[in-house]
Amino acid sequence: MENDGRLAVISVREEHPRQFHTLLRKLHLEDPDSSGQQDAEKYLEELVGPARRDGLAVEVVVANGNPFVEITRAVLRNHHDLVIKTIQSEGLVRQTFFGSCDMHLLRKCPAPLLLIATDAPDRYRHILVPLDPNRDDGVKQQLGVDLLKLATSLADMDDAKLSVLHAWNAYAEDRLRRSLSDSAFKDYSGLWHEDVSRRTRGFISDFERHIRPDSIHLVHGDPGDVIPQFAHDHGVDLTVMGTLGNLGRHGVFVGDTAERVLNQLECSVLAIKPPGFVSPVKTHDAASQASPQPGETA
Repeated sequence: MENDGRLAVISVREEHPRQFHTLLRKLHLEDPDSSGQQDAEKYLEELVGPARRDGLAVEVVVANGNPFVEITRAVLRNHHDLVIKTIQSEGLVRQTFFGSCDMHLLRKCPAPLLLIATDAPDRYRHILVPLDPNRDDGVKQQLGVDLLKLATSLADMDDAKLSVLHAWNAYAEDRLRRSLSDSAFKDYSGLWHEDVSRRTRGFISDFERHIRPDSIHLVHGDPGDVIPQFAHDHGVDLTVMGTLGNLGRHGVFVGDTAERVLNQLECSVLAIKPPGFVSPVKTHDAASQASPQPGETA
């Protein structure tokens, strides 16, 4: 309500195979779909009742099919600018914090995606922004600016602590560590760190009013390991991150580093796509091939 926005609440029901309904009719059994749609709509109407009484405009949608596909289609049709979903870990022995639907949305949904952990606090206490201070790549630069805008806005709204993290490695450091003397490599690494510090502080200079100097963390190491470890060690309850990957046939997908971070995080995540992202999911009107790509499962 603070943003004067409109809210749509969607529930996606499993789409049964055609032969399932045929067999039920042959056995003269009641088809669960005959009342399932109405039951789902009634449940959502009851769920959003308090919000409507508070004056919030809420639309209720019940769709049938694959959850990540139908959610993404709703975003594409209605131009939603944020998707909010609880995290659904799967399996008795959890492989990752995020479930299959979560990961598909992270890869394919064009809108910013807020995945909320089941134990998330009512108000965020510590927000983390992993940042790549790259001004040479226009896409990466705009993504970084968008991340800082979102994170500083959320931190101000919840009066939360904000940390900006850049995990860095000196270029070719493994090879140079073997070929240079210890002192020469130390000098090289030190100069690289100085450059990283200068670039990071320059990148966030427009946000200095929101980011304290002691909230900037430059940590040597691989981002896929450093970011989730920092989040764990410092009690981060929201990570605001980009999902930048490689340009391909279907646009920009989640990059390898982002996948590795997500596979190790155990807190809520607000993930945004870079400019130019094109979802591989299509609306019904645009294409009939809106199912997962070959080899993918939901």
